[in-house]
Amino acid sequence: MQTLIFETARVFAPLLAPARYKGAYGGRGSGKSHFFAELLIEDHLRQPGLRSVCIREV
Repeated sequence: MQTLIFETARVFAPLLAPARYKGAYGGRGSGKSHFFAELLIEDHLRQPGLRSVCIREV
């Protein structure tokens, strides 16, 4: 078994707590999309068959 390690910036630490909905507000280049993508990948690896949706404002 391999282990994946995702480093998380301190500012995103509160978003690591379990919650049904999560959202973040901030400027461009703050890493929000990368953080949520990595968190989603980690959740899907941990729970096969998990369903999720990603929505971005355009």
